[in-house]
Amino acid sequence: MQYIFLILLSFFVIKSTLAEPTITETRIFYPIKGHSGEELYEQMNIHGPGKQFHASTRWYVTWHYGYQQNKQSCQLTQLNVDLHIVYEYPYWLNYQTSNKNLQKKWEQSFHHLEIHEKGHGKNGVKAAKAIENALLHLPVHSECHSLKTTINHTANDLIEKHLQEDFEYDFKTQHGQKS
Repeated sequence: MQYIFLILLSFFVIKSTLAEPTITETRIFYPIKGHSGEELYEQMNIHGPGKQFHASTRWYVTWHYGYQQNKQSCQLTQLNVDLHIVYEYPYWLNYQTSNKNLQKKWEQSFHHLEIHEKGHGKNGVKAAKAIENALLHLPVHSECHSLKTTINHTANDLIEKHLQEDFEYDFKTQHGQKS
């Protein structure tokens, strides 16, 4: 009875002391110049991420864990899930010297780009939280090698699922052209 109580106690202590995923965001910019909407569009097509899109979001989830082997089992004792999101946007170099009408159109377009890219960022957050939740609820394993394999397979499967959701999001919104 004491053995079961200690296992349950350690389970609740581990689960309750773990925090949300750590999230860091980075915004990077590529330079463009232009005095018309057409010139700006052409510049974004030439200099944009992958020469294909006007903005992009990449997210990376990593996980680090500790475990403890007992006589009959191996269990997770520590878990840190980190998410790094990188947003890449155009930076209009001659914005200040351009006409007010074009500036206003630029601001509206940029705002729509940001909204779309933040949707990808939210999907990265969902992935990190899903990974943390799934790993915290893994059952105790009989050996640590099996636990480590399960941890990595579970996390990688969830990353693949959320990457697919990013593709579906782009398809549904036509890469931000539709809401």
